[in-house]
Amino acid sequence: KADIVFSCFGGAATDENRSDYPGNQNLIDAAEDEGVSRFVLLSALGAGNSEASVPFQVMTTMRPLLLDKSRAELYLKESKLQWTIVRPVPLSDDEPTGGGLLTEGLKCYGTIARPDLADLLIRAAGSATARQVTLTAIDRTRVLLTSPYVRPLEFWESLPVDEFEF
Repeated sequence: KADIVFSCFGGAATDENRSDYPGNQNLIDAAEDEGVSRFVLLSALGAGNSEASVPFQVMTTMRPLLLDKSRAELYLKESKLQWTIVRPVPLSDDEPTGGGLLTEGLKCYGTIARPDLADLLIRAAGSATARQVTLTAIDRTRVLLTSPYVRPLEFWESLPVDEFEF
């Protein structure tokens, strides 16, 4: 019997039949029905109350996807499950840096390698302090304080947020 469910449903903003909301809704319902105790939802920066954290250009192109992710977040928060929502900054296929971190702060933007994000999801699932919280995942070595559309990506910044304590 499953104890923890990780949901990484996702689709492209251009897909008309994205699974982001209906897939998560079904998975949340099934987890409740089966008595699962923990649910970790991979969402996206720009969903929910983090809309101001992403560049305007991203919101313009990603709005339908982010609205679906916002609906999935709200559905999970209204469930009976112990949940954690993780909103990563844009993902990269780079090698892991080991610099991934979670923060409750919303004022950060950059990139994170997929393996670093996976490590953070596992750590959050095992943490008692990471329950009923929404966190942003970012790589401390890949932080941008300005939009990559304004300035090239080689200008990395120091971390503007506090790291979440597990």
